[in-house]
Amino acid sequence: MAGTACCQRLADAWTTTTHRCKAASCDFTVQISRVDAADNRRWQEIAAAHPHHI
Repeated sequence: MAGTACCQRLADAWTTTTHRCKAASCDFTVQISRVDAADNRRWQEIAAAHPHHI
């Protein structure tokens, strides 16, 4: 069973995308898994303009 859990974590890591705020002093991040291109873009825009920057 440990091998299966390890493989699942690797698969999750492979399909996970992290979007980060580009501001130098900001550490805001969003991690998403298994989303389509539209949701990926939406979360990318959210990370770029999250409430701390408005």
